[in-house]
Amino acid sequence: MVMVFSFLGLFPVLFMVMICKKDTYKLPGWPFSLLSFALGAFSLLFYYHWKGQKVRTRSRISSRFIAIISSRLGIGLCLALTIAGYVYGLQ
Repeated sequence: MVMVFSFLGLFPVLFMVMICKKDTYKLPGWPFSLLSFALGAFSLLFYYHWKGQKVRTRSRISSRFIAIISSRLGIGLCLALTIAGYVYGLQ
């Protein structure tokens, strides 16, 4: 049971990495990423439906933040937490 609730906090982080890295659409993606922590993936459905066409060549999010969340260390940390959750859940 604890594993399920741990993943409810881990998967929004992964969605945030995917959305913020390519945030070049008319509608900003970061509010929906933050809402996914409280509402789950349902808030992302509205973003994917309303995002519109690409209007920017660069992302609205700072390149420093994108570099931090998409670094090998950040992705490796998410992978390690996922594996640890599965191992804990299977015991």
